[in-house]
Amino acid sequence: MQRESSMLKFLLRCLLVLFLVSTAMVTSTALGGSQPKPNVGIDSSIKRLAAREIDEDSLVAMVRFLSTKNSFGELRSRFVLREDDLKEVADSLCVRLERYTGGTAHRFPFTFEEKRFSPNDSTYTSENLVVRVPGTGRIDGLFIVSGHYDAIAHRTPGWQDDWQHMPAPGADDNGTGVATIMELARIIEPNTLPFDVLFVLFSAEELGRLGSEDFVANYDLYIGEDIIADITVDMIGYNGKGERGCALFSDYESGWLADWLEEISISEFPGFDFEIFKPSLGNSDHASFWDAGYNAVCFVEPGDEFGITYYPYYHTVQDTMGWIDFSQVKMVAQTIRDFFISVGNDTIPDYSILSSDIFLQRGDYPTSRKVFAEGDTLSLKVMVRNNLMCRLR
Repeated sequence: MQRESSMLKFLLRCLLVLFLVSTAMVTSTALGGSQPKPNVGIDSSIKRLAAREIDEDSLVAMVRFLSTKNSFGELRSRFVLREDDLKEVADSLCVRLERYTGGTAHRFPFTFEEKRFSPNDSTYTSENLVVRVPGTGRIDGLFIVSGHYDAIAHRTPGWQDDWQHMPAPGADDNGTGVATIMELARIIEPNTLPFDVLFVLFSAEELGRLGSEDFVANYDLYIGEDIIADITVDMIGYNGKGERGCALFSDYESGWLADWLEEISISEFPGFDFEIFKPSLGNSDHASFWDAGYNAVCFVEPGDEFGITYYPYYHTVQDTMGWIDFSQVKMVAQTIRDFFISVGNDTIPDYSILSSDIFLQRGDYPTSRKVFAEGDTLSLKVMVRNNLMCRLR
């Protein structure tokens, strides 16, 4: 059976090569192929964006603001049940978003009941923060760059009983993600990219993605424009393995996005450890988009073989700035910027087929298995995308 499996693998490879060669004329400009370098622009505004650097000092300053209350380094709390404290942070973030983008920062409130940390089953209110940076309109739809700005420290002994007074600084989780989003909002000017970019800061992620679930459920009311994809950034600063890198959570539907981001990252940062998990964990805000049928991926810091973080101060009051590798954070931010530039430089075809759209299916489900049993039913699945990168079935 091992010999038969090897022959099957060989035949599948031959079939894939023949298929890709036969479709090369159709997909020569498809996403997932060889991408142009970000500095080879077809538009002067995109060239200007390519020249604007991610400022590591800005990333540091934002994480410092998010995790400390004053110049003495007193730790703050961004726990969502401390409504006044989190609103103070939200107020400042909105002011900065408007200053960076020239647009209006919208605040979308939502209410929820909390039983785990609130003995009286109280009702709380929090809000998602949203700003749009308009593009030229050459490409319909918009990209979302998102992450949560709340924090929690329940793994600290005694915190769950005294969260009203103990800090939840969340420097890595998710100060690093918020800093990345804010920095991208700072450098991407209106009417630069051929599509709109929506920057979204979610609240109450730490209680179960409550903010992103509300946003997605009410998206047609809030925004309504077609979503090309969401890129979530959640906890990207810890360098536990001694090698700078990141993990990217994806599902099969979003494989085109994961593949392209990986290609950009490897091209720009040789030696940067970039690992895609597909399928993967759904424990951050990207999963709210998956649940609603949208393409989405999530950047996280390097972890184990299952994508679980190594960070020893995860969800503790020790999640502070001293553990963050800001050069790693900068690389992730620059990867997203260069991805947008690459999309802006490309001519997106009406229809395309990506490498991640060709996969082996065993029975009713995709499989990455290499050895099969006698009687297994295998099929080669090929998906085609339209110019919004949506798979056509």
